[in-house]
Amino acid sequence: MPAGSRTTIVVITHNYGRYLPTAVASAIEQTARPRVLIMDDCSTDETGAVVRSLAARHPSLDCHRSTERRGLAATRNDAAQRIATDWIVYLDADDWLDLQFIERGEQWLDRHAELDVLTTDMTVVRDGQRPFVSKARTPHSWRGLARKNTVVQTSFIRRSLILALGGYDGTLEYEDWDFWIRALKAGYRIGRLPGAHLYRREHGLNKSKTGDEALMTERIRERHPLPSRWQAIRRVWTARGPGGARQ
Repeated sequence: MPAGSRTTIVVITHNYGRYLPTAVASAIEQTARPRVLIMDDCSTDETGAVVRSLAARHPSLDCHRSTERRGLAATRNDAAQRIATDWIVYLDADDWLDLQFIERGEQWLDRHAELDVLTTDMTVVRDGQRPFVSKARTPHSWRGLARKNTVVQTSFIRRSLILALGGYDGTLEYEDWDFWIRALKAGYRIGRLPGAHLYRREHGLNKSKTGDEALMTERIRERHPLPSRWQAIRRVWTARGPGGARQ
C-alpha cells in the first residue's frame, strides 16, 4: 500500500476483463496515490489473466477473487472489511476516473470535515455518441433523494459509515440508492466535489439497460415511503406550534 494512503479505490469486476486495464490504470495513476484493490466477483472470462498481468506490473496492487458469484452489494461489503483506510471509492470495472479525483477529493474533505460522503459529476460515454456531463446534486433530505437519486455511486465514502449501516442491501437492485437514503436518515452528510471526475461507460450490459428500471425504483419507494401531502402539511404545522408560529 502506498505510504500515507487515506483512500482505497476498489475496482469491482465480473466478466469485465476487457475494460479492467483502463479502470485500474485510472486508479493507479492518480496524482495522490491511493491503495487499489481489485475485487473479482467470480469472473469466467479473461479477467483472471488480466488481473495476473496487472499485478505483475504493479506490485502494490491488491487483488481478491471470490470462488462463487456473490453480487455487487456483497462484494462491496467484503471490500469494506478488507481495507484499513478511512475512505473508500467503489469503481465499476467498465468506468474510469479523472487522474486528479483522489487529490481533489481529499483536499475538499480536509476543508469540509463534517462530510461523510463526497460525490461528483460524471461524464457519460456512449459508443457513437458525443459524451455529456451528468451533474450530481447534494440532497437536502432523504425525502428529496427518495424521489430521485442524485448521488453518483462512485463517491468517497467513510469506511466507518459503511460498517455502521451494515453495508449494502443485496436484496435490492438499486442498492446504492438505498444506501444513500439510509445514510441521510441516520444523520450522515453528503457533499459534492465540483467538476466531472468520473467517466461512465454506457453499454448493453449496464444494470439500467438489463433491469426493469420501474420495478427497481418501486422497490426503493416501498422501502422508503414518502409521507402523503396531508402528512407533510401536518408535520410543518406541528413544527410551527400554537398559532402557526415557528418554534
